[in-house]
Amino acid sequence: GGGSLPGVEIASAGVAVDGDLLAALRVAAKPIVATVRQGRTFLDLRTVDPRDDDVVCEALVRAIGA
Repeated sequence: GGGSLPGVEIASAGVAVDGDLLAALRVAAKPIVATVRQGRTFLDLRTVDPRDDDVVCEALVRAIGA
């Protein structure tokens, strides 16, 4: 749904990596929610507190290495 501001886009930043890493990210110590489109995993960082950047990075590195 559009929520309270339908049609309004909110600025964001994100990370995209090749492959489907959803399963590996969701079983991290702090599960990471991402999406997969056209064979790439996308992490939208709009709602991630900057203090949690290290947690997201660690989970992503482990998922890529898995």
